[in-house]
Amino acid sequence: MKNLNRKIATKSLLPTKVLQFGSGNFLRGFANYIIDELNDQGFNGGIAVVKNRPGSSMLDLQQQDGIFTLFTEGIKNGEVVQQSRLITCTNTLINPYDSYEAYLDLATEPELKLIVSNTTEAGIYFDPSDAHLENGPHNSFAAKLTALLYKRYVFFNGDPEKGLFILPCELIENNGKVLREIVLQYAALWHLADEFVDWLLNQSRFYNTLVDRIVSGYPKENEAKYATQLDYTDKLITICEPYLFWAIEGDAALAEHFPFHHFRDQIVLVDDLTPYRLRKVRILNGAHTIMAQIGRLQNLETVGNCMQNEFTHNFTLKAIQEEILPTISFPAHNLEQYTEEVLDRFKNPYLRHYLSDIAQNTIVKFKMRLLPAIVDYIRIKHTYPKHLIFTLAALIHINKKEWDSWLLAADPIESDMDSLTKNSSNRSTYDKVVFSFIAKYEFADRYLNKDNFSQPLSHMLEIIDKHGLENGYAKF
Repeated sequence: MKNLNRKIATKSLLPTKVLQFGSGNFLRGFANYIIDELNDQGFNGGIAVVKNRPGSSMLDLQQQDGIFTLFTEGIKNGEVVQQSRLITCTNTLINPYDSYEAYLDLATEPELKLIVSNTTEAGIYFDPSDAHLENGPHNSFAAKLTALLYKRYVFFNGDPEKGLFILPCELIENNGKVLREIVLQYAALWHLADEFVDWLLNQSRFYNTLVDRIVSGYPKENEAKYATQLDYTDKLITICEPYLFWAIEGDAALAEHFPFHHFRDQIVLVDDLTPYRLRKVRILNGAHTIMAQIGRLQNLETVGNCMQNEFTHNFTLKAIQEEILPTISFPAHNLEQYTEEVLDRFKNPYLRHYLSDIAQNTIVKFKMRLLPAIVDYIRIKHTYPKHLIFTLAALIHINKKEWDSWLLAADPIESDMDSLTKNSSNRSTYDKVVFSFIAKYEFADRYLNKDNFSQPLSHMLEIIDKHGLENGYAKF
């Protein structure tokens, strides 16, 4: 069979209307799918995909001209869904680390209107080493974006019609606002003109967004099942679930440019994302983070395996129902319904959602997804959440090879942490590991103290280390 590319797909290039930072599984099954569907409704827009980090190759994407097959499989409204779609909306793929000028030239695309990104929770940050506009490619995504926006401003002489709509998909609170503030930091650091800042604030819009879809990526274990359905070779087959939700703190201007109404209640413009974000990040993403620790300690490989494993399934359900739901201000029936939907999605027999993928940047994810739930639970209930803290102990145990380095790094700042752990030479190794972890990753909070956080965390770490996961849980 022939290898998939644009010639095989018989699809012509479309005007570049979307710039996408990131080329991973999620954006392929989410943003690429959405734009491809919108093209059927007359949007007529192509995507320029930009590699956000150095290192891994874009070779497979480049060889296939960014074209791939998306299989959507699962249960929706009680019915089995099995669909496939050839996604052809990608126009070009740019690696700024190989060709920085080609990257900046994207700013001159006359019909470019939308920027989407997914650089993980750790991707939106200010890097002071990106100290000069001219020193591209920059390290941080925000610096790259600032350079591109400035190039667009200069190229089009500040034309107000050339402002962009920027929709970050990273799972951090107020992602659009945070990204805008960092872009403004770079504008100040680089001494960019006040007129550019005015154009940035008034002609380009940064939106807070929330995304929700499980995209498991390439079917490594049963690729033949999908390959035999195709009359071409596709190295980028992507598997996703039918569920899709995108909430955007948007306005009429965004709706005018993008026919999102085609997706009805799957893409919604709202005034306040907060309740939707808490519901999704703590229940769905939080459960993923729980399973990534508990499941890996049981040598489970996928979310589906976790749902089939009695201990992990029950542990995750109790964590959600007893410790996460009480921290979310949302109608109870809505939270219960959403929890049921999430568990059904986890049980999707067609998805192979690997815990090893979910566990990438797992400490940052825990801090973003579950630490706020721990803090809120303690504030509301005046006691500690057993399952969430046990999960954190499991995470620390998984990283046992790092304990020595944590302990060494913590010594100079030990005196600053008395509120969490007593500064005493009589502390156990587990106390010291917990102390050093809290210090290194800044897990301290005014609601967290020795009695409700570090002491039970240390005890749980000790029983996991000495008795194993299930026996340790039973002993606690």
